Amino acid sequence: MSAEVLRRVSRALQLNQDEIRHVFRLAGYGAPEEPAAIATTVNPTLQRVLDSLDYVPAYVHNARWDRIAWNDAALALMGDFSRDPPEERNTVWRTFLSPEVRAYTKDWEHVARIVIAEFNASVSQQFDDPWFRQFVERLSARSAEFREWSLQREVIARREERTWIIHDLVGELSLERSIFQIPYDLSLSLVMFTPLDADDTPTRLRRAVDAFRAARME
Repeated sequence: MSAEVLRRVSRALQLNQDEIRHVFRLAGYGAPEEPAAIATTVNPTLQRVLDSLDYVPAYVHNARWDRIAWNDAALALMGDFSRDPPEERNTVWRTFLSPEVRAYTKDWEHVARIVIAEFNASVSQQFDDPWFRQFVERLSARSAEFREWSLQREVIARREERTWIIHDLVGELSLERSIFQIPYDLSLSLVMFTPLDADDTPTRLRRAVDAFRAARME
C-alpha cells in the first residue's frame, strides 16, 4: 500500500494524528507530514496588489474556495460578500445559495455546472477529507440543483473564460475571468475579472465601483 493510499484510508477512517503516525510506522513509512493549515488571510503585500487593481474586480480564495481577500471592485460587481459570515463567502456556496448571484449571473445554470466541475478538479485530493464531505452534505441539503449536479462528478480544469454579469445599476458587463496561483502559497488563487471593451464595459464598471464606494461612505 502506497503512502498516498494509506493517507486516504486514514482520512476515511477519521483517524487522529497520533493514530495516523502509528499506522504509517506499522507500514514501514516515516511519520506523514502534518496537513497544511487552510489559509484564512493574506499577507499585506497581496492585499495591496488587490487594492491596486482599482477597477478590476479581484479576490483571493484558499484551497477550499473560501474568499479570504478582495478589492472594492469585486464587492461592487458581485455584491458585498464581505458582510457574509466567513463560511458563506465560499464561491460554490454563494453560487447556489445567494439569490443575488443567481440574479446577476447570465445563464446561471451553465455557470453553476461549470463551478461544480472546476471545484471538483481543484479539490480532487480532498474528496476523502471530512471537511469536503461535510461541505457537500450541507450544501446538498439546501440546494436541490447542487445535490443533483454534484452526483455527476464532472471535472474541468480551470482556465480563462469570458463571463457576463448583469449589474442592477449599469446593466450587462462583459468580462474575462483569469486565475493565477500565488507563488508563496500555491493553495491560494487570485481570481480576476478584466473588463472587456464590448458594450463600453470598462466605463460602466467604473461607474458601478464609484457608486459602491460613494454608498459606503454615506
